Amino acid sequence: MSAKKELSENTAQARWESCRRMVVKVGSTLLVDQASGKLRREWIESLADDIADMQSRGREILIVSSGAVALGRVPLEGFDPAAPLPPEEGQP
Repeated sequence: MSAKKELSENTAQARWESCRRMVVKVGSTLLVDQASGKLRREWIESLADDIADMQSRGREILIVSSGAVALGRVPLEGFDPAAPLPPEEGQP
């Protein structure tokens, strides 16, 4: 690894470590399995563990989600859970 890249990574790590408050945006593609339309429980449990760890180190965490559309598609009849979401959903 070059010295410049190592310095950049160390600086980014130091900035990350110094954060007191974080916003975590969780989109539809992370919350819902695109093939089945089902909630990705294992991934969400892992995220919850990570957030609990950050909170235990004194960080404030705000979670923002755009997953309501994807989660609501399965209970509605006639919707294919594998169909793509509208362009404004699931985009960074």
